[in-house]
Amino acid sequence: MNDNLAFFIFFGALIFGGIFSFYALWLVFVEASKPGWAVFIPGYAQYTMATIAKESSGTVWAFTVFGIVAFIAQMIAYSTVTPLATNINNALALCLFIFMIYIVIGMAKQYRGVSKGFWVAYLILPFLCLLEQHKLEYKK
Repeated sequence: MNDNLAFFIFFGALIFGGIFSFYALWLVFVEASKPGWAVFIPGYAQYTMATIAKESSGTVWAFTVFGIVAFIAQMIAYSTVTPLATNINNALALCLFIFMIYIVIGMAKQYRGVSKGFWVAYLILPFLCLLEQHKLEYKK
């Protein structure tokens, strides 16, 4: 297989997955009566997810600030390819993923109509959850 073709297939799959992941999270936000456009703003998306999960204000702000710091660290790591920046970026990404699992578990408690397996799949491949998204019902 041509290297360019493999790159375009991978890049196309990445774009496809990203678009549908944003769309899936948009639907989750709209179902919870939150603004859907919040998915595109780093920091505010984390804030909105934490408020949907009905976490304490300290957890909400910690998650929001941590998301912003991780985003900035990622931009620095990609602009300067040093081992230290890459290691810091990897550590922040791992911590943010663990924090994301905590928030998604909290979000799962606020919705009815889908199983726990839906939320596990939502963490791994959010765009595949569009098939079950219509069953979501937010507990108000």
